Amino acid sequence: MSDRRYDAMKQAVQLALSGRYSNWWSVSARLRANRYHEEDVDWTRGQREWLNLLCEEARRALLEPDPGTSRPCA
Repeated sequence: MSDRRYDAMKQAVQLALSGRYSNWWSVSARLRANRYHEEDVDWTRGQREWLNLLCEEARRALLEPDPGTSRPCA
């Protein structure tokens, strides 16, 4: 993997974990809008599925309350 592709994937993971993106395509679009070329974000099917999972988990974590926090008793 070239340095630019590696950097693009590292950046994609950070964006996916932010919870602001819904899938690999939106992450890819953001990277292309910034500075990466199409070939830098031409990920394999497995990489795309993995980014989708990261996006989904991060978004779910933002929406659900932290299980470690205590709730007041009713």
